[in-house]
Amino acid sequence: LRGVPVAEVEGWLKAEVPEISRAVDELLSQGRIKRYGDVLVHAEAHEAFRQALKKRLDEFHRKNPLRHGMPKEELRGALRMEPKIFAGMISSLDEVSVEKDLLRLKSFKAAISEEDKSRVLKLLEQRGFQPPEKKEIAGELKTDEKRVSDILGFLAKEGSAVRVNDSLYLSRASYDRLIELLKQHFASKPEMTVAEFRDLLSTTRKYALPYLEYLDSNNITLRVGDVRKLILK
Repeated sequence: LRGVPVAEVEGWLKAEVPEISRAVDELLSQGRIKRYGDVLVHAEAHEAFRQALKKRLDEFHRKNPLRHGMPKEELRGALRMEPKIFAGMISSLDEVSVEKDLLRLKSFKAAISEEDKSRVLKLLEQRGFQPPEKKEIAGELKTDEKRVSDILGFLAKEGSAVRVNDSLYLSRASYDRLIELLKQHFASKPEMTVAEFRDLLSTTRKYALPYLEYLDSNNITLRVGDVRKLILK
């Protein structure tokens, strides 16, 4: 769906701009066209877009019941729409909810059973700073990795877990403990090496390095050469 820039309409008709404006206003008042910034869209095209978008989202929700929404760019690409028109039309739809880079039908709500939630959190908490990977969790739960990814994403969204990277998640309790240990270290020393951080958590570099990258990227620590300094107050 491309839409028609107002400037193009003026060029086609070769009419005075006031006449174009009056005609556009009349069509808008009649509901025969929609306007998004300087782009005009026929009402029938707008309705076709609304139906196509709802269908795509409904299919996505049915296939991904634990995910909070469909990535906005993925949906725009599927519908082959220009970013400007897509953004304008999305904002006009009452049945669609926009949450950062995700879109969902307002009638949809991601759901997770308390049993699944408890089992995954228990596995994360039992291993502390060396949490199991998705494959291991899937084996424990006797399910597939995609479902585990969805459950972990759900827990991160609600705050029960913290996403360090795509394959590494910490329980909220373990994350809070990590931050407390950091503060204790920096209370007595102005900087920290990777080895000191590794020993602080009683873990290995395999886990320590991703944690440090996460802390750096979230402005909790600052890397200066081979050491870290604490930014978080």
